[in-house]
Formats: sequence, C-alpha cells, structure tokens
Amino acid sequence: MNRPLKVFFIGGYRPFVLRGLRGGGGPNAVSAPLIDAFAKMKMNNIHITVMSNPFREIGIPLVKPRSFSLSKSVEVHYIPLLNPFIIMKGLVQCDLVHIFALDPQNIIICLFSKILGKKTIVTSHGYSPMEGLMKPKGLRFKIYNLLTRKIIEHSNAVTTVSHLLKRTLMHSLNIPKSWLDKFTVIHNGTDIVPIVPGKEDNLVKIISVLGKNYLNKGLPVIIEALEKLHPLVRWKFSVTLIGDIPESYLTKVPPDVTLTVFKKVPRQKLAELYAEAHIVLQPSFFDAFNLPTLEAASKACIPIITTRMGVAEIFENGKDAFIIKPGDSNRIAEMLTRLATNGDLRKKMSQRAYERSLSYTYDKVAERYLSLYLSILKRK
Repeated sequence: MNRPLKVFFIGGYRPFVLRGLRGGGGPNAVSAPLIDAFAKMKMNNIHITVMSNPFREIGIPLVKPRSFSLSKSVEVHYIPLLNPFIIMKGLVQCDLVHIFALDPQNIIICLFSKILGKKTIVTSHGYSPMEGLMKPKGLRFKIYNLLTRKIIEHSNAVTTVSHLLKRTLMHSLNIPKSWLDKFTVIHNGTDIVPIVPGKEDNLVKIISVLGKNYLNKGLPVIIEALEKLHPLVRWKFSVTLIGDIPESYLTKVPPDVTLTVFKKVPRQKLAELYAEAHIVLQPSFFDAFNLPTLEAASKACIPIITTRMGVAEIFENGKDAFIIKPGDSNRIAEMLTRLATNGDLRKKMSQRAYERSLSYTYDKVAERYLSLYLSILKRK
C-alpha cells in the first residue's frame, strides 16, 4: 500500500488556546494533548483524521464540518449539528477506527465499523459503576454493561489506561479469557511542562483535585486525616482543594489549616498551583488512572495515593510516592507528619516523583498508540 494508512480518530479536540477551566480529568483532558503529540511527530506512513464534537467557543457547525489541519499528517473535523452522518463518510474512507471512549453511545459507530470491515480500536478511561458515577444495579446498569461488552466484542483491540481498569472490566463484564489478547494497557501522560520549581518551605502545601466526584475521590478521608494531625504539626499545612465541594464539608476542615478552594481553575493557574505545592493528595476509593497525580508529579509534587488507583502502577511506594489502602486516614496523617517534619525526605521524594513523570509525557504515549495502530493494521 503506497498511500498513507488512514486512521479515523473519534475523540474530543479543544484547541490549546481554548483549554480553559479544569476541575478534574476525563477523556477530553487526555485526547487533545494526545492529538497534539501526533501532530508533532513525523508520520509519513499514517494520516490521522480526528472527528470531534464541536465546542461552543469555536462555533458549532450546522451542515458542513468545520475543519483545520494541525500538521501534514493530522487534521481535525468538528461534527455538524444537523449532519452527524458525516461520521459514516469517514468510516468508509479509513483503514482503522480509533474510538477514544468506551462509551455505550459509541456502539453504533463500532457496529458500522465492523460491517464495513474496518479494524477498530477502543480506549477505556474508566468504569462508571466502580467510580460512583452510576449505581451498580437496575436496568440502566445492565444496559451499560451489555453495550460496553458488545463494543469490546466487536473491536480488534481495547486499550485501558491501567492494569487495574483492565482487571475491573474483565471481571465486571465477565469477559472470556479468549478476548484477553485484545487488551493493551497504555497509561496516560501529562502535557504539563515538567520542571522542578523552587518550593517555599514556610508552609507545606497540599493540593487535591477532586472535581464533581469528590466523595469517590476521598474528600471525607482528607478531612479525617487533617483532623488527626497533631496541632503542633497541623498549622504547618496549607491545603488547596479543587472541585464542586459543598460548604458542609469545608466547615469540617480544622480551622488551623490554611484552606483555599477553587471550583475550577484555568489550565495555566493549575500548573502554577502544582508548582507551588509539595504534596498531591488523591486518596480515591477507585480511580481508573487519576491524571492530576501525574500532572502534579511533573511539577515535583509528592503523591499520596491509594492502591485502588491506576496511577499507582507507575510509582514506587516509599520512593517517589506513598501508596496506602483506600480510606486509611491514619496512614495519611502519618505520611503528612513525616513529610512536614523531614525536609530532606521531602526534597528526595519530590525529585524522584519529577523524574518518574518524565517517562509519561504525551510524545511517549503517542508513540505507543502509533505502534499499536501499525500492529493492528498488519493483522489479517
């Protein structure tokens, strides 16, 4: 085949200058920097067409897609409001389809891709029933599982953002062992510019990015841990919380802890908050990955995370992070005390967390996806 192989990438793309407020992570926080990384690569043998939902900041097309090129090898199209069938044209013309969200609503695209004989990859970023986003019972739950399993069945490959998520899908959806070869784990990356900033030591600054799902992300555990700190240690801490957090929880934070709360923050401000912080505290009960942990590590924050988080797979407990059991506020208080009273330990773990993050930039993530594309296209 002399022409470039055509990849049809279905995922959200918001131009860099419009990536404004952040309150958490999610597929769109991952797809846009991944697409940017594709555009920076030399790809003479692959052409990627991105099909994205439109964003109101750039205007919503009605009949014809709004399009532009990021590079010679990557172009972006926004789906017209009154002409969603433009997706079918892209399916017909491509060699491989990458559906960047294992979402039940994408079953139609997956089935059309199968009918047309196209190679199909789907990426899973999470499993809603385990993350507190859906009750694990009832008709909606059954339909969710049925359609999710069907998408996996009709795909040639499934990527998950962690081994934890892979195991969760295998168990929860009763995936047969014969499908195991479909699965590939590709961890997320960070597009926050890695740097070791000079951090002030007069206060030990903690940052927690909790979003709307603050209960699953461990907000009550954070508050319990702060309450359990000795008063002579507690005053040393400054805490920044980001998310839709009710006032009823904020009033439970001990008054001698300096507290700052943002519902959402601009992207640049988030990077600045990471750079100022010493610790990123993300004690989730279940998290398929947890992008803020890796982002903060790239600014030399020390992660305190749990064993039920996919991001824990890339760190080493006691060396560049503290990895605890979910809900263990006693252990969090102990780790916070150690870090607050041992400046040498903070500096060592901070440097190691930064060094770990360098292996998870989006250029490296993009290389893994391109390798997978070529591998799938070679299969008969």
